[in-house]
This record gives sequence, structure tokens and C-alpha cells, in this order.
Amino acid sequence: MICGAVIAAAVVVALAAPLLAPYDPNASVLEDKLLPPAWEGGGSAAHLFGTDSVAATSSAGSSTAPG
Repeated sequence: MICGAVIAAAVVVALAAPLLAPYDPNASVLEDKLLPPAWEGGGSAAHLFGTDSVAATSSAGSSTAPG
């Protein structure tokens, strides 16, 4: 019973991956490089947790969920 629930949850997360991680992990816009989080000055609501040195969003799912 528990095993079936775990498998069902994994399938739901896999099917919802495009919604959970909306940004392409291979795309970058260099103008968005090193943005601070949205709650700090200069932050953007488009990248709630900011961006890294290659302008990839720092939200946990965008680079890990697709792979």
C-alpha cells in the first residue's frame, strides 16, 4: 500500500515537473546575472530566489527537476 503511494507520488511529481520548474535549465539571459532575491532591493519577482553567475534561477527545482 505504501509502496503504491510512493510510486504514485513520484509519477505526479514527474508529470508536474514543467509546472514546478518553469525555467529552461540550459537557457540564460546575461542581463539577469547575479540578481538578488525578490525580497531584497533590486530583486525581481520573475526570479524569487535570485540568479547565479550564469544567470540561471536559483530556485531549487529549475536545474534539478528536469534531470
